[in-house]
Amino acid sequence: MAERSARIEALKAERPDLRGEYESEVAASEAMRQVLISGPFPGIGAGHIDLYKAFGWRNWQLVRAEGRIGIVLPRAALTGAGTEAWRRDVLRSGTFSDVCIVTNTGQWVFGGVDGRYTIAFGVIARASDADTLALCGPFHSRAEFDRGRDALAVVPLSEFLSWTSTAMFPLIPDPISATVFRRMRQQPEFRTSGFRPVIELRPVEDRSRIDTNLERPAGPIPVLTGVSFNLWNPDHGEPYGYASESIIDHLLAKTIRTTSMAKSPFSGMSIHVAADLPVGKPRVAVRDVARATDSRTVIAALLPPRVAVMHAAPYLLRNGTDESDEAFVLGVLSSIPFDWYARRIVELHLTFELLGSMPVPAPDRSDPRRLRVIEIAGRLAAVDGRYFEWASAVGVPVGSVDDAEKPELIAELDALVSHLYGLKRDHVAHVFETFHRGWNYAPRLKKVLGYFDTIEATA
Repeated sequence: MAERSARIEALKAERPDLRGEYESEVAASEAMRQVLISGPFPGIGAGHIDLYKAFGWRNWQLVRAEGRIGIVLPRAALTGAGTEAWRRDVLRSGTFSDVCIVTNTGQWVFGGVDGRYTIAFGVIARASDADTLALCGPFHSRAEFDRGRDALAVVPLSEFLSWTSTAMFPLIPDPISATVFRRMRQQPEFRTSGFRPVIELRPVEDRSRIDTNLERPAGPIPVLTGVSFNLWNPDHGEPYGYASESIIDHLLAKTIRTTSMAKSPFSGMSIHVAADLPVGKPRVAVRDVARATDSRTVIAALLPPRVAVMHAAPYLLRNGTDESDEAFVLGVLSSIPFDWYARRIVELHLTFELLGSMPVPAPDRSDPRRLRVIEIAGRLAAVDGRYFEWASAVGVPVGSVDDAEKPELIAELDALVSHLYGLKRDHVAHVFETFHRGWNYAPRLKKVLGYFDTIEATA
């Protein structure tokens, strides 16, 4: 940052012409922004002011009754907050009769455009009797496009609008994926599970309380961030920093202030002393940064007691639930089926709203499959003595999983969660086949299907 500031100051002196040019461009950009905000483009002010948002609105406004147009837009037009009003207006007076998503891998669609860009080709129609929409993709090559462009998933509009609170378009590459997605949607949403995601420490207001000198920390309490943990590994990476014991008093005061706020996750909870705080107990945390193109999208872990977490690693607050429920939710969140679903809707961040909309099975508490998920997740999470009290509450030993047993337990967990979602054997195979481009899924799928067949035979 110091080098950047010094370079800016040097350029001001050396190239005054650049400053004038920069200020002129800023002024032009602001003028364009004001024009767009004042135009007939509802919701365009949410997020960045981009021309494609106005482009989508203007083209839709020009469509006559019973007319239709073809349009090319960034995929963000089908997912972002700034175009939610546009999507809803289209679906109120018509439909997206055909949406095809492509990724510009190797610049196969548009030369000179970054290969990571995802583009939507759509046909939107103004039709009073429209009751379905159709979608397919993403396709990463012309060959994929030619094979799959006619295999569109057709979904009733009313059902589509129930999938998310923002009318965003998930990535549904084909009709089988639509069947799997819709079957998983039959389960209750995460927001009803008794867990609430909470941001504990923020980078601006809490920065002064954290020492980022990892070699000579000034305090005993690790402060973790998203890269500090991984699936079934709470010690995957270094902490963000360390804090002194005073961080506990800070968290206590901050939490007590919010217990009387109706919208607070702590609303109505009895928190009076430090021992009541979640920071003193093991708890599930998830990475905020989550991309559908990574090898895994949802990264969750059971953190040990007496570690604090930054905004990039929100934790799941238990409210009316116990350690067994925590183990069950951790098992579901760490499974391939749940992650497959997440990859349909997550782009860059696992937001609270997206997580809340995701389906989580809610079997009877005595269901043998639920009990086995709790046992497996409990054993995988309780890696050492730091988790002794939590593991005792769950009914599992600590440090009981060796390297040979771990992949077997993870495969059985995938099978159990798939079965709890009501998936069929061919659905499970499809989930693995479409989970991640280029990954070697066959060995793991073979194990999962073996366990799935056993579960199916005894169900």
